Amino acid sequence: MRFTSQFLDELKARLPVSEVVGRRVRDALLKREAAGKPISVSVGAVVYPLDGATSTELLTAAANAMAEAKRRGRGSIFVASGS
Repeated sequence: MRFTSQFLDELKARLPVSEVVGRRVRDALLKREAAGKPISVSVGAVVYPLDGATSTELLTAAANAMAEAKRRGRGSIFVASGS
């Protein structure tokens, strides 16, 4: 399947949504820290089809995105296509 450049441009414009979702998840989990149990959250995200056309490609990209988020340290959010 081929995608038009217009479609891909529109998809790229929506990438910040992935980061917003990651922040919300991270923030919700960090609120639990107030209960006395320390929590560290890192988020790695990928976007179909920019980061892979198959499930194998997406899972590989997701693993790499998660590794990059962890490499950047606690509380990091890394969106592969946004890099």
